[in-house]
Amino acid sequence: AHELGHLCMHQHGGSSHKSAEPEANAFAASFLMPPSDIKGKITRIHSLSQIQKHKKRWGVSLAALTYNLSKIGILTEWQARNYFIQMNKDGTRKKEPDPMPFETSHIWKTIFQELWNDKITKADLAKQVDIPEDEFESLVFGLAVRAYNPSLDIEPKTFKRPRLVI
Repeated sequence: AHELGHLCMHQHGGSSHKSAEPEANAFAASFLMPPSDIKGKITRIHSLSQIQKHKKRWGVSLAALTYNLSKIGILTEWQARNYFIQMNKDGTRKKEPDPMPFETSHIWKTIFQELWNDKITKADLAKQVDIPEDEFESLVFGLAVRAYNPSLDIEPKTFKRPRLVI
């Protein structure tokens, strides 16, 4: 979501003004954790473990939800500060408790596999969309990493229709 913010607001992430990162962070927070949804689900927080239970709903880190709860007024700055201190002390700032599984995209994997079969590489795609190859790589950041390496065991081309859960 952060990179999507850069892409939407900063033309291929190329913005060099110092507000670019906070803008991308704000975009990601609003995109992943809509304030109205959070306020509808959380009215008060009394412990860091409560935040840890809630983070699963939005698929975000403990730190991201804590920060956002402070920004939208559910936590005071003082509470958020104390929770961040607690995270640093107990190591949850560096090692996320109960982390979300890494996401991959079956659609991108299929697309990239078909392109690979047609001898179209990442470099070719990056050139066609006029962005550097490393930036292209960061935008798909492993969503379909296996599709680019035919020496790995690529799963058969079976596809289940994705289900949108709201």
